[in-house]
Amino acid sequence: RRLVIAYFGHDEIFAFGRTLQILDQTNLVADAGGALAGLAACRREDTDGILVALTVPPIYQGLGVGSALLSAAIQHLGQEGASRVRLATTNDNLPALQLYQRRGFVVEEVRPGEIARLLEERPGSVPRGFAGIPIRDEIRMVLDLTTA
Repeated sequence: RRLVIAYFGHDEIFAFGRTLQILDQTNLVADAGGALAGLAACRREDTDGILVALTVPPIYQGLGVGSALLSAAIQHLGQEGASRVRLATTNDNLPALQLYQRRGFVVEEVRPGEIARLLEERPGSVPRGFAGIPIRDEIRMVLDLTTA
């Protein structure tokens, strides 16, 4: 819970037009000598797997932790019978967009202004994200497991 709160500022995430409690999902964690190096939260919905959240503290970024967690989540959801994995990220999250595309995810939909509208409703939310880029849009991506 500490990692989730430290990274997101709360333990819920807005994705796919709804609020999801991160800790209510299947949570996969990366351990680095007893320290929490990252977390992937995922769930199965019908035939889809949903990657609800993927977070890696800055000290562990660039070391393959995010890639390992993403692989574990994809494998878990595939074993649960998902035929595809969907996720949503924000327009500012350039490292995540790179990671997901390298792993075969494709952009399914862009929801302009979706996150900006949510942030206006949430006092205390940070309006700027990665590299000072304003957080505005939700980018939905999908990986087809039947061809991956």
